[in-house]
Amino acid sequence: KGVAASFWSPTSEHLDLEWKQSNSADGYQYQIYAVDGKKPLLSGKKEGNGNSTYLLTSKLKSLRFLKLRVRGCVDITEGMKYGAWSDWVFFSRQPDVETRNTKNGIKLTWDKVNGAGSYSVYISSKRNAGYKKVKTTSKTAAIVKKCGKSNLIPGKQYYFMVVANKKVGKRTFQSTRNYCFWI
Repeated sequence: KGVAASFWSPTSEHLDLEWKQSNSADGYQYQIYAVDGKKPLLSGKKEGNGNSTYLLTSKLKSLRFLKLRVRGCVDITEGMKYGAWSDWVFFSRQPDVETRNTKNGIKLTWDKVNGAGSYSVYISSKRNAGYKKVKTTSKTAAIVKKCGKSNLIPGKQYYFMVVANKKVGKRTFQSTRNYCFWI
């Protein structure tokens, strides 16, 4: 339960994995696959009863959605015994955004995230708070004319986040959303 993954930034090779800790687990096993992959791109174990680990790897550099699963294990006299795998959790790195002033507003462009069905664009006048969703689009560009209900003010600094979305069944998974871009 509670499985999640996030990259530190759009270009980082650092990936945080988290899950809800089990009272009886002696460790955890994780596997990361390409969405349509048959073999894991990355797998490993976390010894001890912690609820997170971080990886430093270049194996996940592509801008695409991946899927992750985790399971607990216990060490008994016959060896390691494993529990059931968690449900799949889908994740990707956050797209890198370029910003440019235009006559019509601020133009944002970003690279395509393979496996994404849409992108949500957020804006704020503060770097660390107050982000409001401006629009959701299937394109890799958008023009932003307002911050909330107010028109953009020339000379004022604005911060943006673009988040890739992937719908799987009834759930929508999102890319990491912890890095902002500004103009």
